[in-house]
Amino acid sequence: MSARSVLFVRSWKARAALGAAVATTIPKRLLLGKGAPLNMASRVFSTAQDRASTIGAASEEQILVEERPHTRIVILNRPQQLNALSYWMVEYLEQCYKYWEEDKNVHLVIMKGSGRAFCAGGDVAEVFHLGSGGLSVHLLLPCSSTTFLLRKSMLYLFIIIEDCLFQLSFDYIGDCYSLCKAGKFDESTRFFHKEYNMNYILGTYRKSHVALLDGIVMGGGNGISMHGNFRVATEKTVFAMPETALGLHPDVGASYFLSHLCGYLGEYLGLTGARLDGAELFASGLATHFVPSERLAELEKRLQNLNSGDLDIVNSAINEFSEKIKPKEGSPLYRLAQIDKCFSKNSMEEILNALEFEGAKVDDNWYEATLRALRKASPVSLKITLRSIREGRHQSLYDCLVREYRMTARCVFRKISTDFYEGCRAIVVDKDRNPKWDPATLELVTPAVVDHYFLPFETNTEELQLPARHFEQAATINPTPRL
Repeated sequence: MSARSVLFVRSWKARAALGAAVATTIPKRLLLGKGAPLNMASRVFSTAQDRASTIGAASEEQILVEERPHTRIVILNRPQQLNALSYWMVEYLEQCYKYWEEDKNVHLVIMKGSGRAFCAGGDVAEVFHLGSGGLSVHLLLPCSSTTFLLRKSMLYLFIIIEDCLFQLSFDYIGDCYSLCKAGKFDESTRFFHKEYNMNYILGTYRKSHVALLDGIVMGGGNGISMHGNFRVATEKTVFAMPETALGLHPDVGASYFLSHLCGYLGEYLGLTGARLDGAELFASGLATHFVPSERLAELEKRLQNLNSGDLDIVNSAINEFSEKIKPKEGSPLYRLAQIDKCFSKNSMEEILNALEFEGAKVDDNWYEATLRALRKASPVSLKITLRSIREGRHQSLYDCLVREYRMTARCVFRKISTDFYEGCRAIVVDKDRNPKWDPATLELVTPAVVDHYFLPFETNTEELQLPARHFEQAATINPTPRL
């Protein structure tokens, strides 16, 4: 059996028939009812630790936790998926972090990834399948044969068949917008709601946090690292926020941390999806330190032996292993003047015109490469991203996440544009890399279209509900590039 199986059925009659057929394969003792041996999310949780450990039974292969006397080490463990975040992973992280924050014995949390990635982002393919309608069956992970029915929620049924955990998703209406119009929360936004909560918890965390970015860190991977105290880059680091190529926008609080970069570098990175290596990430201020990959094991051991979460002490310990490194020749970090001149314009049309005008005066491939990246992106995504980053300059992380959730929900509900689904289809699912954007040009994306993505929801219950936190940390992004 493959690591993931997905089945789509469009007709409601076919869905019902398939649902009945699947149901007949489930032993009666596994169905909800009196005496059913429920244990996972259907349990009553008496403490945060109980909930975290219980959810962990479903996430234990996706997240590993190593306990040290005063340190917890979190290992994202989906190397075949580049440690892309699943709903279970985010749920487990949230519960662990809440519990550790109240545990007086925990002073420091270290997060890293297995394989060649720290975290390549959220599992957008899963959201794509949920939002595009139909019935989907996902094989999530192998389970013990003693684990039975796990969860029944609004549109999900989690079951165990032949020692494997399956997620059945029934879309009774078949259209995300219909659910939104009916005043119901769509399950395809459920992941983002949970993810943004985790981003805010990290941005307001009372314990010291060190993210070891030894590999790919993109999209949602930045949401579980950039808001923490320390971000350690290596020569293997590859950073990007590539959402405009997917018909989405840089989220997970990116409108906050990108807008705090020097000049208009944040607009450049968010709009083009340009990649930065470890040296560039450190020079930009997005990484707080640069440590050679071969020394990370020593650094981990040093941090574990600190028995302290004091920020100055942790910073000094990392500095023992860090190096001062300059970006390679040709890095966009050496083009800040050109970036500011072009990306400081008030509209996307003006930005493209400035790039064309400046590029015509010099023999420099950077201008043409930047124009190509922008022209491949969704016109809707470009315009809402530009406004999002500009607004983020004057907002708190809390405000940024609330606004980004509105934007993401509008992308998922596809009332104005289906670009998110088209981008996922072209880049993630079919991989033909030939999306058909609608609207197809920047000129067709009117101010009214852009405004739609930023409007508050009709009812407060639809808004992103972030936890009440003690305080919000000031941005820890160095606004002065280290060049």
